This record gives sequence, C-alpha cells and structure tokens, in this order.
Amino acid sequence: MPLNRVRIAGYRSLTEVTVDLAGVTVVVGPNGSGKTNLYRAMHLVHACAEGDLARAVVAEGGLASIVHAGWRKGEPRVELEVRLGDLCHDVTLATAGRGQLELEGPVFPLDPVVTHEHVVLDTGATRVELLDRAGNTAFATDQQGGRVTMPATLVGSESALSQLVDAHHFPELVEVRETLRRMRFHHQVRTDPDAPARRPGLATRTLAVADDGADLPAALLTILRMGDGHTLRRSIAEAFGGSDLLLDADESGPVHLALKVPGLYRPLSVMELSDGQLRFLFLAAALLAPRPPTVMVLNEPETSLHPDLLPALAELITAASATTQIVVTTHSAGLADRLHGGRETAGYSLEMVNGETRFLAR
Repeated sequence: MPLNRVRIAGYRSLTEVTVDLAGVTVVVGPNGSGKTNLYRAMHLVHACAEGDLARAVVAEGGLASIVHAGWRKGEPRVELEVRLGDLCHDVTLATAGRGQLELEGPVFPLDPVVTHEHVVLDTGATRVELLDRAGNTAFATDQQGGRVTMPATLVGSESALSQLVDAHHFPELVEVRETLRRMRFHHQVRTDPDAPARRPGLATRTLAVADDGADLPAALLTILRMGDGHTLRRSIAEAFGGSDLLLDADESGPVHLALKVPGLYRPLSVMELSDGQLRFLFLAAALLAPRPPTVMVLNEPETSLHPDLLPALAELITAASATTQIVVTTHSAGLADRLHGGRETAGYSLEMVNGETRFLAR
C-alpha cells in the first residue's frame, strides 16, 4: 500500500506542511532549511506503528523540545497524518502533565500524550471511521461494522495502532500499522576507524542492512547470492572506475569485505576504504535489500560522496524505486535533478522564512 501524502503540523520548523509522495520524492534545500525535520517527523510516524513513539520523542528531548518554538495558540501539540490509498491515519501529541490527560501512575514529563487519533476509510463515496481515540479511550470498527471498545489499559504515550491486540477483526487497521512499520530510515552511517561497518560480519542471510552498518558484509553477500547482484556489481564498477566487490566468507563464520581496484596488486580491505567508498557501499546494500521496505527515507545520502558518484547513486535509487517508495532529502541540486522529472517522481525545494519551513514544488 503506497503512502500518498504526509501532513505535519507543529513539529520544529514544520508549522503546517503537506507533502504529496510519489515513487521517488526528492526534497532539496540548504543547511537549516528543514530537511532533517521532515526526516525525523516521518520517523515519528513509523514509531507510532512500531510502539516506540515515547522513546523516539524523548530521544529528541521530549515533546516540549520538538514543538515549533513559535507556537502561540493554546496547548502546544504536534500533528502527524498520513494517507495510504483510501485510508488516513492521524495522531495528535501534547505535552505530558499539561494537557487534560495524564498517564496513570508516575508521570514521565518528557513523554508525549496522545490526545487524539483516528483511522478513516474514505473512498469518496463512503467514509467510515475505523479508529476513534480521545486520550486513553478508543473505539474501533470491526468487519461487521460494530463499534468495539479497545482495552482499558491503553497506554497514553503510544499510538493505539501499536496496541491493537485482536488483529483478526480489524484488517484495515493492521494494514495501516504494518505498512508504517515496514518503513526504513537511513542517515549518515558512521565511517570512522571504529565504525561497526568496518568490522567483519557474520556470514548469515541478511535481508536488510542494519542502520549502523554492523552487518554490511553479510548484507552485501546476501544481495550477491539471492538478490540483484548484477546491479550491485555494476553500480560499484561505475562508481569506482571498474572496481569489484570482494567478500570472503570463511568456514569459521566471519565474512570480510574488500574492494578490488584496477591498477592495484592487492584488494583494499574495509579498513582502507575511504569514507565515501564505505558510505556508497552501505547505500547500495540498503537500496538493493532483497526484502525491500514499503518506504525508504534517505537523509542527505550524498554526504562524503564526490560529485562523480552521484550518477551511480541516482541509478541505484531509481532501480530500488521499482519495489519500494523512496523519499530523499538532499543538499545536492545535481542529485535532485538526476532523480526528478520521471513519470513517478515528485520534487520539492525548501526555504526557511521566519523560522518556518516552506515547501515549493520543483
């Protein structure tokens, strides 16, 4: 089920934005224009379905830290809304201890409070409210059209979607939850000498690379053995002047990553790779994963990459878009131009005006 639209209100510089999504959606803007805010807000949408919304909000400093600093009217809140085909999910977050609702027991002041949440089926001809939540009370509509009260133990700091237990009777709600859960996010993997991506990995089937790159060798080996190994090798050769990927999986378990570079007598080990080389290999592993996500969000993937690598990166993103929706935030107008303009693409430019991010169609 594709994501058609994302609406965000009250989150950092995103006071009120609506983004229509395509197969590939490219958002380009300078530093401080709000690209990372879009990335993080979409991650909160994912966290709603995953069941770790409170942890994600607290990791950013608590709700009071993520609410737009210019908020003036009423109780500070963040509104997140996504449309998936005929289904729409929205959730409103307020500050714990200041709204009309508080968690039972000790209050964790940095936790958000979910004050309202809805899932609506809207076909144009019919409109059915599948989930209606106000605070810790929620009602769901089952397959027979009956209105069912969700458990009284509903946790106030988490989305009702993540607390859905009787999934059999609510297939539409499950579909929304699982679509959002299968989103993946990647943002500037570490490349320092102690980075997890520079260590040997276990030679085990790895259908999606970890966000820190700890299983990068295994993820690349999995693509070669049961995924699109042809595209992987072609992109590496194009990016690095005919270089080839070497993965040595010995009988003791570890798999070692190296790059065979034309003109050199021995392969370059993973410890010898440049930051840009390692980041490109990580992006290739993420984009060509044999088990693709519903949506992949890449935040500034061009970081540490030479401009000469952007054509190969653009081809990887285009290839991956055949099986997954992709949202790219970038500084690079060159990368944006290479990705934008196709039949299944959408493009936006960002500007900051008086502390507010403005989205302009490209």
